[in-house]
Amino acid sequence: MRFTSKLAISLLGLLLASHSSHATVHRVKPGQTIDTIAAHYRVTPKALADHNRLSRPDRLQIGQTLNIPPTGAVAAPISMRNKGFAKVDRLSVRVAPSRTARMLTAVDKGQYMLVTAVKSGWAQVKLPSGKMGWVSREYISVTGPAPAPVVAPVQQVKRQPSSSVRTASAPVKPAASRNAPKQTAKPQQTASVNRSAYTRTSPDGRVMQIASRHLGTRYRSGGSSPNGFDCSGFTRYVMKSAEGVSLPHSARAQFSKGVPVSKSELKKGDLVFFACNGRGISHVGIYEGNGRFIHANRPGGSVRYERLDTGYYQRTYVGARRLSR
Repeated sequence: MRFTSKLAISLLGLLLASHSSHATVHRVKPGQTIDTIAAHYRVTPKALADHNRLSRPDRLQIGQTLNIPPTGAVAAPISMRNKGFAKVDRLSVRVAPSRTARMLTAVDKGQYMLVTAVKSGWAQVKLPSGKMGWVSREYISVTGPAPAPVVAPVQQVKRQPSSSVRTASAPVKPAASRNAPKQTAKPQQTASVNRSAYTRTSPDGRVMQIASRHLGTRYRSGGSSPNGFDCSGFTRYVMKSAEGVSLPHSARAQFSKGVPVSKSELKKGDLVFFACNGRGISHVGIYEGNGRFIHANRPGGSVRYERLDTGYYQRTYVGARRLSR
């Protein structure tokens, strides 16, 4: 009986050791919360709770073990070269084949990608920008082998005779006169940049890059950090991180900043405002383009995308502001 127990304990230890070699495990210590643990491992509290299927993440027990979701890039050997296309808008490209892994970027419907491997319902892809990551296999269509990359032939360069050997036919240039005036090259004219006309119109602008990194971060009243955001705390954090612009922690106060923008002229990075409680400005988000905006939506919710031109947010929309750099 003792032998059987020892054998079972040994097998259990081997299993735990094998698991720990592939995943990070954290044991909850006194005073730790889901927020502090998530901040330590640089993941969102929501990703940590989802990865461990926690129904009450606010009630951790001392000694409880948590598996930390992957944050580093995971690469699989290239086993194929197929053409793939996104089937949905805002398809998440993650650093590892897991829904709780950090999001690298997001692509829209129809975006081309090179599929290089498939693993457990996930596809490893390479985007035209050169970035590599993982997408859910069900949200892409694979049409067939991609053409092989074209490699330019190496051109052989003929060696020129040494400059120290002069041939009879080579003319000798006369030495320049010491009294001849020196000619200075005219500087090339460069186009001046009007920084005051700067607007965030690039799809890969810093504002939307930073904003999309925090998709899924939980709503926290008064929050203005990756541990939790409220609506104005989210816009305040993103604009400070991306543009160095300091905003007040209030949707109503932020509405007084920048310049007004009509709804028909909205561009990526503009702030959009709403009167959700019927008593003036009470909510703010960041316009993403294509009729959508990103915001920390409500208590109990998280950072997410919404449609601006339909439903509730169409009825409560008040206006927009564009901030200068």
